[in-house]
Amino acid sequence: MSIFPILVSYYNHLTVVSFQEITFSRRSLVFIGGQVVFRCLSKDQWREDVVSEDESAISEHPRMSKRTDDIGEFEGLIQSYSGSNLTYDFDIYSGFAGVARYITLELKTNLCHGIPGAYFDWPLLWTPLNPQKRRQHAPSWSWAGWIGGSWPRIWDWYDRSVEKIRRAQRNRTWIIRYQRMAHDSVECSLLWTHDKSIASSPRSSYGEPIQRRFPFDCTKTVPTPRKLVNAPKYYTDALNPNPGSGLLQFWTVSATFPSRQAN
Repeated sequence: MSIFPILVSYYNHLTVVSFQEITFSRRSLVFIGGQVVFRCLSKDQWREDVVSEDESAISEHPRMSKRTDDIGEFEGLIQSYSGSNLTYDFDIYSGFAGVARYITLELKTNLCHGIPGAYFDWPLLWTPLNPQKRRQHAPSWSWAGWIGGSWPRIWDWYDRSVEKIRRAQRNRTWIIRYQRMAHDSVECSLLWTHDKSIASSPRSSYGEPIQRRFPFDCTKTVPTPRKLVNAPKYYTDALNPNPGSGLLQFWTVSATFPSRQAN
């Protein structure tokens, strides 16, 4: 018979360490508010101040035991962590490393400053849950760049299915996003590369052919090699195996309309 380790946590509020420990530990004893709470893989909130637990009232603990097609599970992890109080701001990525690894494995994508690259367009539309303060050394386009809870909210206005979201991005977006490889460099790298993106015909980052969509030439999709002046420097993206500078550029279709003079 195997013996699972039991995590013992003492805390009055959620910290960086306890967030990941509580999320991934198989069993835990949590000392909070003068009470002890036992948690395990299947159940949550077995409290010492209750003589007999009502199983109908016991909530299922969101353990990461099987694959899911619910994007809300992953967004919930980001939302919960984004509202944490950090003693040191530079721990913003290292404190999220365990959760980031889970997201990376399940969604099969790297994270760019906390946002999944394969779904980048839509998590980029996160909104604040409460008044926030700027975290200066992380990109402002990411939830990591702000102190205070953030809500990624894909499922709130589209769909909870990971597979449906993946298909929709291939069909509905033609933005190709790049990241500067270094702060003082003009070299850029695709933020996310779909398997089909390596084909000879120009494709979006999500694998959809570009030329098929528009009746004009879209073969040139690389960003202009222009140096940035007085650009900010950010914390190293410890969540990405090939971190860039955090400075983004993108290519997309644009149209020019002639102005009309008023009569």
